[in-house]
Amino acid sequence: MSIIMIDNASSNDVAVTFFKKKLKIMGGLVMDGKYFHVRCCAHILNLVINNGLRDVHNSIPTIRNVVRFVRSSSHRLGLKST
Repeated sequence: MSIIMIDNASSNDVAVTFFKKKLKIMGGLVMDGKYFHVRCCAHILNLVINNGLRDVHNSIPTIRNVVRFVRSSSHRLGLKST
């Protein structure tokens, strides 16, 4: 049994297709290559979460600054501003 480890880059799809064709010709595929290329679920989940957090990432410092401003405002403290 041979193992080829690759990441999830789309350019690897070309290499996987090439190897799959060659192995099929040589009769070296189990189940006709149905499970020859299985993507890593953890990696895909990581990509999805990071993509979602990218949109939220810029909002977090803004929200923190608003909370800091409200906490330190003179109106909140019950002081009159000059």
